[in-house]
Amino acid sequence: MSQESRSKGWRAKLNRSTENSFIGRDLQLQASRGALSTLHERRTTSIFSISGQGGIGKTTLLKQFRKITEELGQVAAYVDEGSQTNLVDNVPEALSRLASDLEKQGIELKKFQERYRV
Repeated sequence: MSQESRSKGWRAKLNRSTENSFIGRDLQLQASRGALSTLHERRTTSIFSISGQGGIGKTTLLKQFRKITEELGQVAAYVDEGSQTNLVDNVPEALSRLASDLEKQGIELKKFQERYRV
């Protein structure tokens, strides 16, 4: 087994463990599921912003929101700038990261990416 395969397997186990131990946020998840369902019915785009102290579960909550969105058949993208290796210096850079995330899911944003490169 290659190092990459072991790494992917380990990450998958960690993600499943995180999902199974995600407790204390039932109200937020119910509210987001309701809001996302309503947006899905209305075919509306929405932006959520989560901020707060480090270590309180913001990234885990975002992953749960993304999972709910995917369960509803929608596309979700997010920018996580919480670590030193993920810092976002400006709005265009944040938009580029969102565009890249959307492109990985099959949504082409060629014009935006061309303009961003310029």
